[in-house]
This record gives sequence, C-alpha cells and structure tokens, in this order.
Amino acid sequence: MSHWRERPREEANLLNPPYLSLLLMLATEHYQKTSKSPMPFVYAHIILPVVLHKATREALPRSALKGLSTWIEENPTLRALLPDNVRALRPFVREAMLHGLAHGSIVVKSGALSLGQKPRGIPAYETGSTSEVADCIKKARFTGRWFASAGSPPTVMALWGIRP
Repeated sequence: MSHWRERPREEANLLNPPYLSLLLMLATEHYQKTSKSPMPFVYAHIILPVVLHKATREALPRSALKGLSTWIEENPTLRALLPDNVRALRPFVREAMLHGLAHGSIVVKSGALSLGQKPRGIPAYETGSTSEVADCIKKARFTGRWFASAGSPPTVMALWGIRP
C-alpha cells in the first residue's frame, strides 16, 4: 500500500481507515447485540465490500428477516462481484481493523471481533455526512444484524462464493 499522500484523492477519502473502522465497529456492535457473541473475524472482509459497493448496498433487503441465502439466490450478479471486491479491498479492511484495534473501538477475543470503546460523536458525524455515508453507516449496522443470523462462517463464505 502506498502512503496516503500518494494515493488518489477518491481512494484516500472513501477508503480511509477511520471511516472503514467506524463501519466495521458498527457492524460488530450490531452483530454482537443480535447474536450475543463476538463477530467472526472473516466477516469484516465480507461486510465492508458489501456495504461499500453501491449496487450491493442498495439491493440489500429492508429487513434482516430475509435470509442471506434467499437474497443471494435473488441477486446472482451481485454475488458474482463480491469475491473480486473482497480481494480488492483486503488491504483497506486490514488497515481499518488495525485502526480500530489501535484506537480501541474493536478488540480481538478468541479470534473474533468484539466492540471496544465506542467513540463519541457518531451521531454528529452521521448528521453532518453525505447521504451516501449515512447509508453506508445504516447498512453496516444492518449487515451486522443480518450476518448474525446467516449461519456459520463457512456457510456464509460458501454462499458468497468466497474461499479462505
């Protein structure tokens, strides 16, 4: 990964570690609230590409009651795009995790992600952000809840067509 000053402006703005770490923290928080257990580490590599890809994000169901397998069956094109998006975003997801760990917003326990100290100012950040950023935040929370009831990590990865 190149230094931030050397990256294209769009990349630096949209894929910066604090922003992605916030999305990851919110997904982790809502996963934990729903499942009462830490979020599997691998889900970070799936959730962020789902949330950041606009077409996928906009196609997500309105309710977590719609099963992941049903949604994937109804959206084969979006499913087909995800493995490449996961590979492309892997370095950014790692940076986001490192940022979250360094700042204590997420912690690793037994190979899974747990909510750490939630930073203040999230509501103000949401109200002052663009509609796209607000939508990403909303969908990060949703995917955390959705993945909590989607099955085991190997099942979720297989549904998305992702191999470890």
